[in-house]
Amino acid sequence: MPQDARHLYTIGEFAKAHGIHKKTLMWYDEIGLFRPAVVGENGYRYYSFLQSATLGTILMLRELNMSIPDIRAWMAHRSVEELDILMAEKAAELDAAMAHLRELQEALGRQRQSLEQLRQVNPDQMGLVTVEPRRLALLETSRTATMEEDVQTSQQAVTDHGLRRLYGIDYGAMIPVERLKQKDFWGYTAIFLRCPDAAAVPRQHIRPGGTYLRAYCRGYWEQVPAAYERMLAYAKAQGIPLTGYAYETVINETVSPTPEDYLTEIDIQVG
Repeated sequence: MPQDARHLYTIGEFAKAHGIHKKTLMWYDEIGLFRPAVVGENGYRYYSFLQSATLGTILMLRELNMSIPDIRAWMAHRSVEELDILMAEKAAELDAAMAHLRELQEALGRQRQSLEQLRQVNPDQMGLVTVEPRRLALLETSRTATMEEDVQTSQQAVTDHGLRRLYGIDYGAMIPVERLKQKDFWGYTAIFLRCPDAAAVPRQHIRPGGTYLRAYCRGYWEQVPAAYERMLAYAKAQGIPLTGYAYETVINETVSPTPEDYLTEIDIQVG
């Protein structure tokens, strides 16, 4: 037998060798999960190198968020087959956790990109922009729906369709240009979500790529009709034909202390 297998280690030495505090070994002993190889007449705990594999397994399972009762039950009936089943389950959990972290990373990236765009926004500017096509998930709204009710509808859609959380998702409202020309500034046909999982929502809309007339509206939604009046007047004066839909998106909600500070980006398709 190798010398290390016969040698007994103090609780401090054994804990240090496995990167844990000795109080963890004391606790494991107290709850009957992992006993020392020997308890001296002085009450000191001593451990054998041969126990390292068992402790390593316990520590691995703890890192995989397995509860103490579950570890104790598994250790009592461990086998090759049981270990394979357990590792498969934990691998699936890790895959899900890593996917969630990637989602968070992507959401943070979108937020940082939005903040950078926000820094460059001149809220008094109006002009033509070019945008890429965007897939939108459409949700029901009504002429009388409040902003709070539309946000609740969006949140419910996130839950119902297994989408990512509402943070990191762009949401807004759309209205046909023909209604704007008729001064029907509250004739919204849908609210929308723009997110990677938009395809999970039954009602879809592809916002066409191309040229849009863009302007901004500061304040609560009651201020939006005045912004449309300015955009229609500008388009008429510049000979810009408007078609399709207008798309409204609040772009600074996460950094606005009150709705009066909201900045709504309005894009109207040109064609």
